[in-house]
Amino acid sequence: MRAPSGGGGSEMEPALWVDVFNPDDDNAATCGADVLRALVAVDCECFLEPRHRTLAALLHSPQLRRATKLIVAWEGKCHAAPETVEHKCRGASTVEAAAASSPASREQVLATTLSSRSNPLPDTPNPVGFVAYVAGSMEFSITKVAVAPVARRRGLAEAMTRAAVAAARRRGAQVVRLRVETTGAAARGLYRKVGFHEETDRPPSLDFYGPGRHALHLALHLSRNM
Repeated sequence: MRAPSGGGGSEMEPALWVDVFNPDDDNAATCGADVLRALVAVDCECFLEPRHRTLAALLHSPQLRRATKLIVAWEGKCHAAPETVEHKCRGASTVEAAAASSPASREQVLATTLSSRSNPLPDTPNPVGFVAYVAGSMEFSITKVAVAPVARRRGLAEAMTRAAVAAARRRGAQVVRLRVETTGAAARGLYRKVGFHEETDRPPSLDFYGPGRHALHLALHLSRNM
């Protein structure tokens, strides 16, 4: 990804960032529905089995929209120099340190922000991934992590997962939980990097992802990671 050139920082450059998206916002019947349809397409790209394509239900169920929270990865354009893009991109009010730690990832994930506004759309809306979670008073459950194939290997899954963990911290939750396929070595490594550990006292969920495809239970206890 090329950094913005000089000339007063007016040139628009593509950027990747993650942001809170509220599917139950008042805009859900207009621009929010468009975003959800784009995320449903990402869901279908990532999960081949129809029973695992769960996001489409949000389009038709206000109850599910109220219960489900989303962190969305966006691709768009920002007016900003590299050193200020985190603060200026989309007028975000809070910047979370959710980008990956390597220099290459920091260059690719130019801005990782959590905005206090509901459903702010980039100049060129292009959702390329999402994390879905359910927020309880003491526990957050991450139910799905998905990144479109064209946007993978850019640090977005890690950035979105860290953003969900940051949301749990702000809400005062004590633990964040998720499931991961037993054979998903890359995903397990990513979650370990964020701070998740296997809950060895909980047996795997057999056939959770299909016949012979089992799920491990992972947890991040926030009181131990403050």
